[in-house]
Amino acid sequence: MKEQNGSTSGRPMRRKERELTVDQAWEVVEGTDHAVLATVDDEGNPYGVPITPVAADRKRIYFHATGKPGGRKSDNMKMNRRVSLTYIGKELTVPELYTVDYASAIVEGTASIVTDPAERAEAMVAMVRRHAPGNSDARNAIQFTNRLGALAVWRIDVVSISGKARAAAKWETGKTLQEPTPMPVQPWLVGAPK
Repeated sequence: MKEQNGSTSGRPMRRKERELTVDQAWEVVEGTDHAVLATVDDEGNPYGVPITPVAADRKRIYFHATGKPGGRKSDNMKMNRRVSLTYIGKELTVPELYTVDYASAIVEGTASIVTDPAERAEAMVAMVRRHAPGNSDARNAIQFTNRLGALAVWRIDVVSISGKARAAAKWETGKTLQEPTPMPVQPWLVGAPK
């Protein structure tokens, strides 16, 4: 396999008809509970790991990790702060059309560990509101008291965001991620047995 020289970051999307606007890409991020964090170590070995991030605003994304040393995710981010997050906000396989109805977003940014106590607390509150909205303030306070010291809180400062969807041209805010997108049958499949 021939290695490619140079960066592919910032390359224009090939399928322009599927490209989401920045606001639509943020809708995917803000409507998706999980993402895959991609890191790389000093030797260029990639590592992707699922996380439960929260977008505090459209400039910063927070997530937590173990506070214990030796975790591959944290070690990689200390070696190389450049990371990416992949969000799959919608994925519905449509077997009869040999396709997937999807919406996804990719965020690129710079990771740093949060050491400021006020920012750590703010990030944890944002994560709890996003991922455990039904819990009481009293329950959350107990969790923070017992776990905050054992966790590392990470921030990704967003450098870029892009998104792609099967029906980007028909995107409807608040609807596209929730409902299947009507798709035409390809001409070669018209009349074909199921």
